[in-house]
Amino acid sequence: MAIDLPITDYTTVWNIQKRLAGLKREGLVENDFLIFTQHFPVFTIGKNGKKENLLISSKKLTERGIKIILIERGGDITYHGPGQLIAYPIVDLKKNRLSVKEYVNKLEELLIRTSSDMGASASSVENAVGAWVDFKKIGSVGIAVKKDIAFHGIALNINIDLTPFNWINPCGLKGVSATSVFLESEKNNINIIFAKSIMRKYIKEVFCVELQPYTPDTFVNEKF
Repeated sequence: MAIDLPITDYTTVWNIQKRLAGLKREGLVENDFLIFTQHFPVFTIGKNGKKENLLISSKKLTERGIKIILIERGGDITYHGPGQLIAYPIVDLKKNRLSVKEYVNKLEELLIRTSSDMGASASSVENAVGAWVDFKKIGSVGIAVKKDIAFHGIALNINIDLTPFNWINPCGLKGVSATSVFLESEKNNINIIFAKSIMRKYIKEVFCVELQPYTPDTFVNEKF
């Protein structure tokens, strides 16, 4: 089931994910979900992350109105902002007969196929999770798994302002720069709507599922 959200505050979507994951763990919801969204500018640091990978002072971030949020996903630090396509699957790995490694590999493949279809030829890199173009990071993977239910997910840089990536060691890797589909592709129709349509096609291919729309207002308006 696909939930399409506009540009939304990170914490709001994080709470929706946790709510859906909790309902699935309790056996109250059978369907898997996928949330499409974008975020207002925010840095998130995973459970294995180190604050020293943030290269700008908290004071300067506050001046720019950018939050830093500590979360339970794996991985280190990353940036989210408008122009980046976010996809958060809430998936029962056991029911889908997927190990964590297999699931992460499929998420990487989804990023790579989506990016490459839009003209930015991406690939995987050994010992570095995500999607890469000449060792410039174009897509990120970061998940959490609790009692077989996976949440968090992937981020693909479409036409995002890359400047904030210069203020971090992306995913804790020094000397790594970020790029976007817009910069790497020669196509002129690069935007979030187009990218989402491409990603939907590859979700069907990679995960063998047909996304059905699911847009209950309660998940946006309810205070979790």
